[in-house]
Amino acid sequence: MELKQYLNIILKWKDVIIQVFLVTTFIVLITSFIQRPVYESSVKLLIEGRSGNSSLLNELAAGGALTALSRTGNPLDTQMELIRTNPVLEQVIAKLNLRDPRGNPMSAGALRGKLSVSSLRLTDIIEVRAQSNNPSQAAEIANAIGEVFVGESEKSNQREAGMARRFIEKQLGELQSELSNMEAGPEKGVVLLQKKRMATVTEKNYMTLLSKLEEARIAEAVKIGYARIVEPATVPGRPVKPKKAFNTFMGAFFGLVAGVGLAFLFEYLDDSIRTAEDVKNLLNLPVLGLIPHFEEEEISNRNRGPRRHHEKLPAERIKELLNEFIGRLMRKDNAA
Repeated sequence: MELKQYLNIILKWKDVIIQVFLVTTFIVLITSFIQRPVYESSVKLLIEGRSGNSSLLNELAAGGALTALSRTGNPLDTQMELIRTNPVLEQVIAKLNLRDPRGNPMSAGALRGKLSVSSLRLTDIIEVRAQSNNPSQAAEIANAIGEVFVGESEKSNQREAGMARRFIEKQLGELQSELSNMEAGPEKGVVLLQKKRMATVTEKNYMTLLSKLEEARIAEAVKIGYARIVEPATVPGRPVKPKKAFNTFMGAFFGLVAGVGLAFLFEYLDDSIRTAEDVKNLLNLPVLGLIPHFEEEEISNRNRGPRRHHEKLPAERIKELLNEFIGRLMRKDNAA
């Protein structure tokens, strides 16, 4: 099809296109205005390296003895997943006494649907965004999540410190037994020298573990977490949804596309012949002439109008001539 034919189809079905365009735009516009506004607030968390407990556990696990208790890394993806877990969300729900539309305590899944967790590029900062129909509640949810997660990081550090302390105490007990065994019984020559060397190494390890034990006890007693809030959430001033102007524009665009699509669909389904061009395209034959089209009203008016003599039927004309001839004869007889 040529461009002219496309334009002809659009002009032919312009009423359909305009109606679909206006209806779609109107529906989207009304929906945007009646939709409840959604507000969004965010809190930023800095995930710091676990220089205390992690380094302590890594040192103890260097020989493979404490591999299960140590962590080789602290990726942000793991922390973002921890923020979305039910234990964290349930604490937030209880802290803020969040309710669903029916008045029941909000589920963790429902709260999770209001959150968006992401990491800022090339940083160790996690941003937690919370949405709500109430601007104050959006800020409260974001801040509560930050506070709960920081508290959970403190508990995690304390648990790791406790694990490290218990492990060190166990190792110290074993080393102390080894030193006691080495001191028992006299030995001579090479065996005695070897025992002295082993005792020196064991004693050195023993003193190192004593130092680490003190670090673990301090870490367990002090509430220090690996996460902290660097930017608390604030009450938003304007909603993020609905975007009325954007929604209206998109509604108008899709309404126009849908209208044009329906126009071409109707044209495809329309198999009637209306113009000489349709005949030529369908039969591939030249058009020699056209029969004019008269409206029904015009035909009725023509039938009711007076007929000229040349339009009358032959029988009617003969009857009139006979009547005229008889009338003339009668006039002549009367005159005589």
